[in-house]
This record gives sequence, C-alpha cells and structure tokens, in this order.
Amino acid sequence: MFFDVLNHFQDNRKKIIIIMTVVVLIAFFIKAVNEYTEKQRVNSSSSNNTTAINKNEGISDNLRMKNVVSDSDNETPNTENIEIDESSINSANKAIEAFLFYCNNNQIGKAYNLLTDDCKKISYNTQDDFYNKYFKGVFKQRKNYTYALYGGENSSTYKLSIANETITTGKSNGSNDTIDYITVIKDDNKYKLNIGGFIKKESLNVNKSDEYLSMNVTEKITFMDYELYTITIKNTTLANMNISNSTNSVGTYLVDENSSKYYLKNDEYDQNDLAINYKSSKTIKLKFNRKYISESKKIVSIVFSNINLINRENYDNTEQNQNISGNVQYQKKYTSYKENISFSIEL
Repeated sequence: MFFDVLNHFQDNRKKIIIIMTVVVLIAFFIKAVNEYTEKQRVNSSSSNNTTAINKNEGISDNLRMKNVVSDSDNETPNTENIEIDESSINSANKAIEAFLFYCNNNQIGKAYNLLTDDCKKISYNTQDDFYNKYFKGVFKQRKNYTYALYGGENSSTYKLSIANETITTGKSNGSNDTIDYITVIKDDNKYKLNIGGFIKKESLNVNKSDEYLSMNVTEKITFMDYELYTITIKNTTLANMNISNSTNSVGTYLVDENSSKYYLKNDEYDQNDLAINYKSSKTIKLKFNRKYISESKKIVSIVFSNINLINRENYDNTEQNQNISGNVQYQKKYTSYKENISFSIEL
C-alpha cells in the first residue's frame, strides 16, 4: 500500500508540487488582503476625526486660543485663563474638545456656556447645578478621555469615556471609566452640547378626545435610558379615574412602527400620581422604558389599555321633585361607567 502511494506520488510529483504551491500562494494572498483591509479600516477610523484617545493636557491642535493671561511673558500660560476662539469651534468634534478642555482646566462657566438651552433647562438649570450634578462628580481631577460616534454615521450622539490616569502608564485601564453620552446640536451656526445622557427635546401638539376623557401630548424628551412624555389629561366623566394601574406594568406603553412595545416605568409612580378626579384635568410626565438608538423606529402611538374608573355617589340634577314644604329634592344615584376602559393616541 505504502509503495503504491509512493509510486503514485513520484508519477504525479510535478502536479502535486504545483497544487501545493498554488494553495500556499492563495493563503498568503488572503492574509495580505485581510491585513490591508484592517489597515484601511483603522486609517478610515482615524481620519474621520470621531475619536480622541488619552487626551488630558493642553488644547486640541484644531482649536485656537483667543487670549492667554500669564504673570509674565516668559511663563507658560495658565490653562485656567485660556479662552478658546469661538469661531474655531466649527464642528461636532471641536465642540466636544472645547467642552472637555474647559472641564479639565476648571473653567466651569465656559464649559456650562457650551450646553444647549434645553440641556440647561432640563438638567442643569444653573451653573451651580452643573457644578454639583455633573462637574464635581466627574472632573475632581484632570482626566483622560476617549469618544466616538454612537449609533451610526448619521448620528450626532457620541459615547464618551472619562478616566483617571494611572501613575505607571499614564493611561486608564478602563475599569473605572465614567461613561456619558454627548449629543451635538447645531443652532444658529453654533455647536452646543446635550450631556448627561440627555439627547433631545421635541415639542408636540397632539390631541384626541372621546366620551370619557381628552388628551393632549405636548412634549417628548429623549434620554439614553428612557423617553419622557408630557401629557395633559382631562377627565370628563363623573367618576374618578386612574390612567394606569400601578400594579400592572404592561397596561400603558408606546408602540413603534414595527409594533414593538415600550412600557411605562410604573414603579416610579404611586396611585395618586396617576389619578385624575372627576371633571378635572392634570398634567403628567410619563416615563417609558425605551433606550435610545439613533436608528430606532418612530413611535406611532401611546396606548392606555387599562384605565380604571371608580364609580362614585352623585346626585342627578335631571331627576327632581318638591316635597310638601317646597324644597327641591334630587335623585340620589351612582355613576354607571365601565370599570375599565382603553384609550390610545396617535403621534
């Protein structure tokens, strides 16, 4: 058997060597293509200027200093006195760089001024709020940071990792990084930032009514971990109303274009928060458990599938009579609504 194989090899040696040579060449070719592709991917990632790695000192080469104050012309300028030329903040990346530079150099007011008006109003109403809720917890000392686009090339949201330097390497190991999401907004030709996981605010004016209630959805605020809807609801019945059962976590939800559902965070409300008395109205902020992804499908409706009506005793003014003394008496009765109703509003 062995000699047969050996004889076969000797008879076809030339062909076998050629085949083996071709296989080896193909393997080297595939390896070279893969290495080239990876190199191009890395170069492309670097050239799109969406990531800054291990930056904590000085100022971005792409940003110009407006003025520098120092004790003498021979001293190194104090970075706490550097003001960045606003005209050089002409892209999303430069706006983020400017914000992080100001934070790293304890220029709280200048960092705060780079926030959008919506971000200030919703998350940090004053500069002191910004200092106490964000700056103090993140920038107790100078930080390294990296950031990159989150959610695709059409996104304006960046994932930001902030970390202390380690003494030995000057780099972070990533285990204790603070993660934030920054959204860049261009408003009146200026780049401003939403930070702290706040993505955007949208004004809405959507109305719907039926025989039980009327509803007006006025605002939607998108955060990284949830969506917040401001809704004014008027109870037009003679019964008190609970728009969502606090023990039922699936009764109130958003519906997107793919019919996916995102439920109300019921555990953050008590029954009084969700109650509306008869013939009364209330404005409520409803938080839904929907994480932000830039390519998310559009929300098409809000569904209230389990609105509870609490029948109450009342006097019916349409049924009346007079007693002997002439006093008017009203018919005592109870409201007679369904115990539970549903309501949906299209956005």
